[in-house]
Amino acid sequence: MPGGRAAPHFGERARLGRLLAGLAAQADPARRLGIGIDEDTALVVTRQGWRVEGRGSVTLVDARNAEFSAEGALHASGITLHLASSGDRIDPATLRPTPAGWRDATVGTEYIRTARPSGGGMALPPERLDDVIGEGLLDNAQSRTTQRV
Repeated sequence: MPGGRAAPHFGERARLGRLLAGLAAQADPARRLGIGIDEDTALVVTRQGWRVEGRGSVTLVDARNAEFSAEGALHASGITLHLASSGDRIDPATLRPTPAGWRDATVGTEYIRTARPSGGGMALPPERLDDVIGEGLLDNAQSRTTQRV
């Protein structure tokens, strides 16, 4: 991705903040695209498009329309984040993933009925981004937002 940034071992090392900081430092907003690739995961690039393979996920961060401020800590809004897992395909022009054909929609079949606790550090174990999004939002009938503090 010309001008963009990539971060290996993305989920295992909680690199979303670092990737966002790198994108915020990019002076040209048109180049504020980032890819985070988890351990044991690959983004396979072919003429037909991109495909995710492996046991982790690929996180696509589109910050071209984002607003950043750094008043003590980095604050960002207007970011589009896509998460793709093994078998998913990604359109490189739009960065939108298409789920693998064997995946089922989760709407109406959520299996968690209580909102997730927010936090981290000593109180809660570290979590991968795909777990937070999957269990905290997609598979939870009670949650519509999630945050790490």
